[in-house]
Amino acid sequence: MRFLGGTPVVPIGFVQTHPPRWKKRSINAYLQNQAVAQYTNILSQAQTQLAAAQAANDPEKINQATQAVTNAQTALNNANAAVKNTEAQLQVVNNELTLASNGWYSAGEAMRTAQAAITTIGNDISLAESEFRKATVGITDMQSSVPGLTA
Repeated sequence: MRFLGGTPVVPIGFVQTHPPRWKKRSINAYLQNQAVAQYTNILSQAQTQLAAAQAANDPEKINQATQAVTNAQTALNNANAAVKNTEAQLQVVNNELTLASNGWYSAGEAMRTAQAAITTIGNDISLAESEFRKATVGITDMQSSVPGLTA
């Protein structure tokens, strides 16, 4: 595929001129929410370990539990950011699909209408040419004769 300024250059013969019928326009919220729930659970466990280490007043365990809480919080924040980023990207793609499908669909319909009009004009020209030939059957030297010019 070739690109021109970040936009794909596609031959018109390969352009889909109707909107997709079964395009899934949503993310699997269950899987992403499941990942967020998993990280929330890990953070909860790390906070419980930190509370237990603080109750035991063991500096080494407190340090390890604090590090675990920090890591779990970072992972949870990253998961939430990934969910938001995916939703934002999906919204952008959906908007682009809507604009592209409407534009291409309209262009396809206009092309079909123009094709029908051109075919009709072609048929009318063929009919007029046929009628003209019938009308000028007996006339020789059509451009210079008086009957040919008045016919």
